[in-house]
Amino acid sequence: TFFIYMSPQALLDAPKTWVGSILGLNQAGKEDLQAGLVKLFPNVTIIDVAAMGEKILDVLRKISLALKLTALFSIAASLVVLMGIALASARQRRTEAVLLKVLGAGPKTIFWSVASEFGVLSAASVFLGLGFSSLFSWVLLVRFLDIHFAYPWRQFLLIWSALVFLCSVTGLLVSREVFRAKPLMLIREGT
Repeated sequence: TFFIYMSPQALLDAPKTWVGSILGLNQAGKEDLQAGLVKLFPNVTIIDVAAMGEKILDVLRKISLALKLTALFSIAASLVVLMGIALASARQRRTEAVLLKVLGAGPKTIFWSVASEFGVLSAASVFLGLGFSSLFSWVLLVRFLDIHFAYPWRQFLLIWSALVFLCSVTGLLVSREVFRAKPLMLIREGT
């Protein structure tokens, strides 16, 4: 910050810029004031900062909506991939379930075996996904935009819990053939 002290007479004929703000006017009052100022001073430029701010907020809302839709699409695509992986490995799991049944495991043991597999995999995947997205957000905000980064821990926990639950349930639903596998199936497939 610096100051220049000069005599008012030295700058009397120099071009000037006047900045002012008026608060508390409704839209009709703003329009009347602007029309009156332009009539009296045709070379005056009037900028409605409130309207510009509203347009910027509208653009930011649209960007936010696009990001949310992209995130939902990503979640839907990942669930499709998860279903494909679960279906592809269902035969191997069926064989393992039959072997566990032959060895004396009950339905609860088999259920919790499959559930824990999907639970651990989905928990690790969601944690890594949220961790990397947070890291990239931090780099973008702090390093490039010089904006303070505050991570919303409650939302992180809520998103993590919801996605782990959703992925686990999806994996269990797709793998339901595993729970219906009979020991006779292993003998038939082995011959």
